[in-house]
Amino acid sequence: MKFASKTEAGAKGFNQDALAVPPEGTDTDKLGYCLAVADGITVCPNGGEVAEHAVKIVDLYYNWAEKADSPENALDQALQELWDSFFEKVEKENLDDYLVSGATLTIALIENEKLHVRHLGDSTCDIFLPDGAAIRMTDEHNTPDGCLINYFGGEMQTPAQIETSEFPKGSKVVLSSDGVSYFIQTEFMKKLGDEFSWKSKELIDEMFALSSQAGSVDDKTVIIGQ
Repeated sequence: MKFASKTEAGAKGFNQDALAVPPEGTDTDKLGYCLAVADGITVCPNGGEVAEHAVKIVDLYYNWAEKADSPENALDQALQELWDSFFEKVEKENLDDYLVSGATLTIALIENEKLHVRHLGDSTCDIFLPDGAAIRMTDEHNTPDGCLINYFGGEMQTPAQIETSEFPKGSKVVLSSDGVSYFIQTEFMKKLGDEFSWKSKELIDEMFALSSQAGSVDDKTVIIGQ
């Protein structure tokens, strides 16, 4: 599996999104492909820093995958370690602002023709299967007026949405922050992918451009794996 990604700042001029893909040299045949997108909550004082902390989940997963009895257990152990390290950092460095900050966190693990998702917030994971199915794996964890009610960070550890799907050869996955996915829904992503023959760079550039044309002023981040 190959990945293409892009992230850029929105109208505020600095980027509070973050992303991670498997580190170079990782034995992905054995351990799978883990990737993550996080979007720092703009109104929080340290949303971008929390997002950068959140995507450390990818490195943590690979640390656990070497010793866990299953990839899913490794992912859950890594997520717990991520939360623990967040609260340890807050206490050790007296970072009270972190307790009123947060970020979305969407993680996809592709292993043995399955895709496992752990998700907090309103970034998204979309999959596109060889049979033509286009599926948004994630829910939006927010109130009707757009306030996040489940995210990484803050004063309390909150549970992640857990989903699993078949992911046969030839499938594609798109992780995106809401600066893109709010404006480009799953079926339209599929239409664009087909139009661009899933050429990743061109497709991502088009998604960014169309999001901006539709009114997006937020940070934009996309990872495509295929």
